[in-house]
Amino acid sequence: MAAPSINSTLLMPLRADIEPLEGSVLSEAQEASKALVSSLSDLSRGCVKTAAECCEGSYVEPGGNAPDGDETTAESRWQLICQQYLCLPITRISEVQKTAPETTTFEVIFTWPDGQLLEIGACCCGNPAASPPVWQFAYPVAFKDSAWKVMRGPLYVP
Repeated sequence: MAAPSINSTLLMPLRADIEPLEGSVLSEAQEASKALVSSLSDLSRGCVKTAAECCEGSYVEPGGNAPDGDETTAESRWQLICQQYLCLPITRISEVQKTAPETTTFEVIFTWPDGQLLEIGACCCGNPAASPPVWQFAYPVAFKDSAWKVMRGPLYVP
């Protein structure tokens, strides 16, 4: 895994409407990649209703603030999640790997809304040498209930 360049070139998000990974992933991963890019793109634009349909990702709710009970809808849960998590656009998929018969894992690179690369480094005044920055995040996508589902929720940074 190569380190990102120091160059401050602004990154453009992948567009969900234009087959963003065609030719760069195996044909059997095309539908999974469409579900991933579409779901994360929708979350980054605040379209939580459509994103919720493709997401089954687990996440730890910070502070236990996510709504509970019968009145909770997938849409209201995802609205709250995107207020507390990083629902950012994808700028690139750096690696694709078949990790199970019905699962493909994508290494995702995100961008901040201003076009800068998302890097998560050492937390809470930690030693950067002991915790080098991370800029690629594994997102498994599995075929469940006759559809491709993103099996990881948005990023959370304390």
